[in-house]
Amino acid sequence: MTGLWKNNREKILLVLLILLQLAGVTWLQTTIRNGGDGLFTFLLANNPYEFNYVDYTWKYYPENNGWIDSRILTEQYTVMPYDRFDLASVYWHQRIDNHPILYYSLVHLISSFFPEQYSQMFSMVINTVFLLGIDLLIIGILEILYPGGRLYAAPSILLLSLLYCYQRLGDLPRMYMMLAFFCAWYLYLHAKTIASGEEGKRFLLPWFFCVLAGSLTHYYFYVFGFF
Repeated sequence: MTGLWKNNREKILLVLLILLQLAGVTWLQTTIRNGGDGLFTFLLANNPYEFNYVDYTWKYYPENNGWIDSRILTEQYTVMPYDRFDLASVYWHQRIDNHPILYYSLVHLISSFFPEQYSQMFSMVINTVFLLGIDLLIIGILEILYPGGRLYAAPSILLLSLLYCYQRLGDLPRMYMMLAFFCAWYLYLHAKTIASGEEGKRFLLPWFFCVLAGSLTHYYFYVFGFF
């Protein structure tokens, strides 16, 4: 009974810690002002087939008087009814931008459910989901290193939550939190394979999907994988 209570207490503590972390990141996400690369995410994900992005070309519009028609901005940053679920346009833009397509495809898919609407949370929700995934992977890695020591993950989750760069991953509408997840998954698979004492053939499918998804998220994944 004592062991059961201890296990339940550990689970409750970890759940509360993760919920506190997610609540803090969500608060950051709803209070920041999106701009720069974060705004560029929506251009790459939702803009129709157009290379002259409005951010750089509006000043060259004929008879420019400092105003831009709202329809132009709407078409640049949101999904219109006529181009919902148009993943080919995402691929078209990423060939120019030289970034993999997975994150932008997810942003476009979410935006497609809300045509002609803009919210930075359309991308932030992806960060939140993968942040939760990283927490679960941290718990898994610590359990491998210290069998039965699930609670050892608590300091790691707490310290990461307090790091400004980690908070920035959560509230930046870019693919870096997603990249961090696949790097953590890659590390977890290494630990799992070594701990099993086997050649790891039963892990081949997870390895395949991890490397594939990581490669489609950012080319930095290759740098992490190399080291």
